[in-house]
Amino acid sequence: MKRTIELSVIADAIEMATDEWHQFYHMETGEVRSLPDGYSGYMDAEEYEREAEEIDDSPDFVRLPNQRDRDDYSIMEAFAEAVDREELFRALRGRRPFRAFKDCAIRLGLIEAYYAYHGGACVRLAKEWCEDHQIPYVMDKKAQAALEAAKRSVPEPEPEPSVTMLLRYTGKNGAARRFAEEMLASGTVAAIRAEEGNLGYAYYLSLEDPETLLLVDSWRDQAALDAHHASPMMATIAALREKYDLHMTAERYTGEALGSDASFIRK
Repeated sequence: MKRTIELSVIADAIEMATDEWHQFYHMETGEVRSLPDGYSGYMDAEEYEREAEEIDDSPDFVRLPNQRDRDDYSIMEAFAEAVDREELFRALRGRRPFRAFKDCAIRLGLIEAYYAYHGGACVRLAKEWCEDHQIPYVMDKKAQAALEAAKRSVPEPEPEPSVTMLLRYTGKNGAARRFAEEMLASGTVAAIRAEEGNLGYAYYLSLEDPETLLLVDSWRDQAALDAHHASPMMATIAALREKYDLHMTAERYTGEALGSDASFIRK
């Protein structure tokens, strides 16, 4: 029966892995055993042969990821991208990239952040490894703390601003109003409001020019608006615009805090 393991045990083993040593996990006992890559002076020859034979003969031992599997270069690249420092990328492209990267991280005051980020990467790799080998695990406090430290090690990405389009439709003989009425009656407006990322979709008639209709069309971000533009909904809207012979102007705004302008808003 496979033993449930605390994820930090596997993550710690992965973080300490080297190319010279292989580590094996026993699925029943939860033991982690290390063995050099071939006979060397690290172990007595008889002890090495005995350990290697026991591991080879047992179906319960599974090899843990080694240093190559951990892929420190990719972790360093991901960290450099996360903190957005070109100096770290240059270090990786030069001679002795691993040493140069760490020296550069020290100069930038980022070495502790990198180690925290690296620890989180090892926890994620441990989770993937357990799932690939169908080994039950628990996210223990140490593993969870490592993930949280990794998250704090890099700045939170700036959220994309919301996008609001102001579309003015102009027609003749009440065409703009009839267009809006059909958009509402046909369920097209309701369908657009139900699309992922839509924040608002509403029509307003001008008091000064009854032939002009204003559409306020708001989306969570540009990606959501792009998805809307790529949807079959656009063909329906375009056909109705042609039907009512409407002409358009458009203005685009991105969501920003009101700042000092907020003092002029009456709530």
